[in-house]
Amino acid sequence: MKTLIAIPMKDLPHAKSRLSPVLDAAQRQRIVFDLFQRTLQFFNSHFPACDVAVVTSSAAIAVRARAAGARVLHELADAGLNAAATVAADWAMAHDYQRLIVVPADIPVLLRAEVDSLLHLAQRCQMVIAEARDGGTNMLLLSPPQAIVFQYGIDSARKHEQYAMAHGMTVQRCYLPFIGHDLDTPADLLVLSQTLAANAALAAGQSTGQRHASGALP
Repeated sequence: MKTLIAIPMKDLPHAKSRLSPVLDAAQRQRIVFDLFQRTLQFFNSHFPACDVAVVTSSAAIAVRARAAGARVLHELADAGLNAAATVAADWAMAHDYQRLIVVPADIPVLLRAEVDSLLHLAQRCQMVIAEARDGGTNMLLLSPPQAIVFQYGIDSARKHEQYAMAHGMTVQRCYLPFIGHDLDTPADLLVLSQTLAANAALAAGQSTGQRHASGALP
């Protein structure tokens, strides 16, 4: 299925202002740029059959996107996530894509298994919504791409679902632990560190158990 993965990206100086209580401007820009590069690498590595487009007004982001093999969809200015998603949907429809995935570049941990589960749902639904921990929308799949009125913002997962139902679209809303966690606030940083520590401890425990079961020393 011809699929476009659209990654909206603000200009770096405008990104993640809500992290300013704990990170200075240089730190925020560095973490945003690192997350962006990791997002590009993830989709290039695990979903090479999909086309990737970055929606941005930033020249620096555009250069990096092209270097990674992504197409750049230009915005004249940072007009917000709804406007960026609309640019992507319009371009996808104009170029005969059968599926559009809108994903921000601020999800610290992307797992192929989680994305695969969303793609599976998209086989029988026109809209699939991966809900964020705070009720937002962290990944949105449209099959086929449609010129919807995007609902990004507070409580957007519910609003996207209601929009789909009101317009006769089949829709599935779900929550996945890692896709559900983005990086917007200092509290998000704390939750992420706790989640990663818990998963590392679980993995270490499973590894130890396997070594014991096979007779190996810990």
